[in-house]
Amino acid sequence: MSQQQYYLYIHAYPKNHTKENQIFYVGKGCKKRYLNISNRSDYHKGILKKLIHEGFTIDNIAFIIKCNLYEEIAYQEETKLIKELGRKNNNTGTLVNMTRGGKGGTFDRTCKESTRKLKSENTKRQHKNNPRIPLEIKNQITELYKTDMSKNAIANKLNVSFYAVNDHIKKNGIKEKKDDRSVSHNKLDMPSKEILEELYLNQKLSFLEIGKMFNISNVTASKWINRLHITKRTHKENQTIQMPRAVKRNNRQSFLAV
Repeated sequence: MSQQQYYLYIHAYPKNHTKENQIFYVGKGCKKRYLNISNRSDYHKGILKKLIHEGFTIDNIAFIIKCNLYEEIAYQEETKLIKELGRKNNNTGTLVNMTRGGKGGTFDRTCKESTRKLKSENTKRQHKNNPRIPLEIKNQITELYKTDMSKNAIANKLNVSFYAVNDHIKKNGIKEKKDDRSVSHNKLDMPSKEILEELYLNQKLSFLEIGKMFNISNVTASKWINRLHITKRTHKENQTIQMPRAVKRNNRQSFLAV
């Protein structure tokens, strides 16, 4: 790689968005790093995924503003722009960058408390988007489990997931039955191959989206796909689904020229 193949890039809210043109991330990269959604903080990825879900493409969000830079110069430009625009986690601006930038970017000691608050806000937001089981249902779970009913039978009777029942029992310190502890949760709650093929292959949902539907983790969803011998998508196919790239690089315009 040539020494001058590095660049300075930004992620900004696209046109026709309520925060149009507001820069929320500054970075240094090479090749197609500025288009990549991986290796970002959870907060950064959350913004990108939300924008893409709203119909915007990564080409509307990511812009190279300085190119053909030596790596050291790119780091310097990154640090300078981050300082100029300010970061959310130290209450100086709107950027979601977690560090001050530069090579091996480090956290400011003064921003640790703000970072914890930011994570706390994200956690609260996640809980808000995932409604909990009503108290009435929880009480029914407790009462039914005191009888001879298994966790799976209770889940079917109350029309909730096995994992919701299991989670309630464990969190409340209710003594578990031996039969329930030895049962494989994944096998009990796993839907049919036809349902998973429809969700994964036809509707092209991700493991995370399938997991949310059945109240399981994305890892468990992936195991279900493997267990039923459903052909997995390639990494390239997943990127095409999640982040469509409609505009070629040669047709991209600099954000600063807009």
